Amino acid sequence: MTRADHAADADQLLTHASEALRLARRSSSGYLVRRLQGLAADMGSLAGDRRVAGLGAEIAALSAT
Repeated sequence: MTRADHAADADQLLTHASEALRLARRSSSGYLVRRLQGLAADMGSLAGDRRVAGLGAEIAALSAT
């Protein structure tokens, strides 16, 4: 995987997960929180991207509430 592919994957992840995170906060949906927790666990090599790591922290904070 090239650096450009990695960046594109991270951008796509951030776009979709950020929207899901916003919806989970607004709706207090336990289902969405569980799905986001699963996504965070599967971030793999993308977790090295600081933006993705920040998203993971936001998901963890949501899960703690």
